[in-house]
Amino acid sequence: MTPGELVRGLAQAVRAVVAPALGTGREITGLAKSGDQTFALDVLAEKATVDYLAATGAPAALYS
Repeated sequence: MTPGELVRGLAQAVRAVVAPALGTGREITGLAKSGDQTFALDVLAEKATVDYLAATGAPAALYS
């Protein structure tokens, strides 16, 4: 898998999960280490990212 394919696939995976929830998911679910509020949409996007990278076996690090 090329880097471009990885990134496009990741974008599609995140979009598939987040798009149906647009307009919702504004409830605050926690605070980031920076002190920023996190929202339900953040949780959905982060889980989709982790799941996608794990499924591909890509040697990647994630900072969110």
